[in-house]
Amino acid sequence: MENRGDNVLSKLSSPDYLVLLNGKEVKSLKELADSLRNMPPPIFAYHVNFQKNDFSEWVKEKLKNDKLASAMKKAEAPIKMAELIEKEISLIKEKPEKKIKEHFNEKKIEKERIVKNKQTETKPSKKIKKTEEKNQKEKSNAKIDETLEKERIILDKEKDIVERKILELRKEIMECEKDILKENKDQNKNPKNIDESNHVLEKEKDIMLKEREIEFKQKKILEIEESIEKKLEEANKKTNPKNSIFSRDFIQGIIIGILFVVLSAILYWKIYLN
Repeated sequence: MENRGDNVLSKLSSPDYLVLLNGKEVKSLKELADSLRNMPPPIFAYHVNFQKNDFSEWVKEKLKNDKLASAMKKAEAPIKMAELIEKEISLIKEKPEKKIKEHFNEKKIEKERIVKNKQTETKPSKKIKKTEEKNQKEKSNAKIDETLEKERIILDKEKDIVERKILELRKEIMECEKDILKENKDQNKNPKNIDESNHVLEKEKDIMLKEREIEFKQKKILEIEESIEKKLEEANKKTNPKNSIFSRDFIQGIIIGILFVVLSAILYWKIYLN
């Protein structure tokens, strides 16, 4: 196609000229079309007849345009042949402009496609964004629940340890009280036994120490209960559970029960010792 375009826009060299019957030289396809429009019938009949078609052969051999040469063979008049040549010239001239336009449109479409893909990559859809926010919220709530559960387990363990120690101390107190009662009875029978009296006093001191240790442990239990209550209140604010095992009433009930047991132990001790 480049050769065809060059042959239309430029003139051929002298060896490739087409020399007409009247001696006129045709140097390009455009000159041939102009000559055919003004060509007398005798000259046309000399170049185009049953034996030959000089114009078609020249276009085929010198201009390398087989399609146009084939169409020119079928033309029987110079005007018709001139119209075929002019149409071909017009098509050859339009093709570069058409190619440039098509190339520009392709570039434009490609650029728009790239911009659209970038926007799609950088701006996720609202649905995807909401899903990501929901997942992050669920993960955050799960971490909070896990942390609170661990703290509850730790506090429960501490509470159990303290309660077990209190029970052990109470058992020791009960044993000491039994020993004191027994020794008091023996003392009443033998009032001169000073060693036994001293032993009873030591037992009483031991009981007092145990009672103080119980009071200390009870204070620690109260502190643990208050800590549990605070943690649960914070958890309720964050997670808003409908039903909480460690409610305020439940904790208050535990505290009242512990105080009742302590008071009962003190009254028991005073009654039997006095």
